[in-house]
Amino acid sequence: MHRVTTGTACAFALGIMAFGFLARPASAGLVEVGVGYADGIRPDPTSPFPSPWRGDPGIHFLGQADASATFDCGVVCIKNVGTTNVVLDPGIKVDSFQNGASFQLWDGMIGAGLTIAPGEQALLAQTSMYDFDTSDQTNGTQTSPDSAHPVIHASFDGGATTASYVDSAQVLNTGGFDLASYINPATGVAYNENLRCRPIGTTGISDPFGNNVPEPGTMSLLLGGIPALGLVFRRRK
Repeated sequence: MHRVTTGTACAFALGIMAFGFLARPASAGLVEVGVGYADGIRPDPTSPFPSPWRGDPGIHFLGQADASATFDCGVVCIKNVGTTNVVLDPGIKVDSFQNGASFQLWDGMIGAGLTIAPGEQALLAQTSMYDFDTSDQTNGTQTSPDSAHPVIHASFDGGATTASYVDSAQVLNTGGFDLASYINPATGVAYNENLRCRPIGTTGISDPFGNNVPEPGTMSLLLGGIPALGLVFRRRK
């Protein structure tokens, strides 16, 4: 699981993760970064539009506020799973797509910093139609998907913690090809691209509801010891 705490970068902490548990101060802020996709263009009542969403309790929605807006965009989900407030800094960016696209859309909404209280979640989505259409940032095909892994770069608490989170399951770029460009044989129309948010680097488009995400202990075992996953530990002063 991709988590950021507040205290000194600690190399041996990656080894601790390999044993399936996380050492951190009890009072530390802790965030879980996830990814999903919101598709309101191709309605499908059986598809998992991201939930919770704009207007739900505990949600800071950084995206198009117009109630009539139709969404076709990637979604970055940042949840405070710790016991103290965490501040999301401006400058969060998503890049490393096959075509070189880079997105930094939310600074005006974040301002000097967005405080996320324990249990709350920030959702980053399109700020206008198609300005975060991450499924279109590929030349891959259904039979020959691209291998690009989008990366989220973020910092917290005034730069006290910075990390990069790799979308190795290719949720933001819908499996390495534009999923909506292909016909779903079950419905006879273009695939709906909805993908429920799940911890980044776990499951992809074959698990639209995120039902097959490993248990937290299992994820620690699977992801432990991989620096690219952006695990950063800091001691609280």
